[in-house]
Amino acid sequence: MEILVFDDGSPDFDPAQVEKLLHPAGENVRNTVIYTQPQNVGTVRNYRSAIEASRGEYIFPLSCDDRFAHGQVVSELVHFFQETGCRICTAQRQGASSGRVTPDERSGDLLKDPKAALDCCLVGNFVSGAALYMRRDYYESAGGYDTDMRLLEDYPFVIKTLLAGERIWFYDRVTILYGEDGVSNGDPAKRDTPVGRMLARDYEILQEKYLKPALQQVSDPRCRRYLQLKQALREAPATVRKLAAYVRYPDIGVLQLLYRLKGHREKNMGIYWDLRSTKR
Repeated sequence: MEILVFDDGSPDFDPAQVEKLLHPAGENVRNTVIYTQPQNVGTVRNYRSAIEASRGEYIFPLSCDDRFAHGQVVSELVHFFQETGCRICTAQRQGASSGRVTPDERSGDLLKDPKAALDCCLVGNFVSGAALYMRRDYYESAGGYDTDMRLLEDYPFVIKTLLAGERIWFYDRVTILYGEDGVSNGDPAKRDTPVGRMLARDYEILQEKYLKPALQQVSDPRCRRYLQLKQALREAPATVRKLAAYVRYPDIGVLQLLYRLKGHREKNMGIYWDLRSTKR
């Protein structure tokens, strides 16, 4: 295997320290690359640079605040790819501090049907980019990560994959211990920061470039109505118009209210099951 360390312009990055960690790296490591961007270019471009510099058949990204769950993760993933013949897969992650494991087996089963998986991922993405693995030839054929984004590499790629009818396989094991302090975890205190604003801009691009066009391919009618309501609420500048949007979709409004009263935390992924179980 090869190990590529790509630092995104950190002012205190020390290549010599990383070099000490990598050498001697072991007989199975054929290539190591240590590179730092001259200036911060964002997660997406940094990932793309690393992938373009790589030569391996498989791509197993590992973010700076994550670590593999155990020492055999890489070899077990390679075996899974070879055994199934899949081109892209996702796995479970475990919160480094909370211990919470996601996604569950029920969600993983959804991935067997790209149409159902697309519906669910549009309602609320459950495929973690931190545990998204693929063959290099698939990544290239799919056009790679979208550099219109700065921080959000995974969600657009997942939507693009499912829209193409490609199955994302599910490896039902924890592969990473996931750092839970990042801005993508929804901490309100991090929204009004430079990184938080970058992520908000990425979601605006995501909405216009991927989510709106994908709405036409939603197969579940209640999921479609839910997504149409969300879009109407985003586009309604005044409270009166927001109320009017709820009047247009009363069944979804009631479902949302009941869902919140039940005290669910995962407001996106969890509500998919309520939408599916009550569809007509």
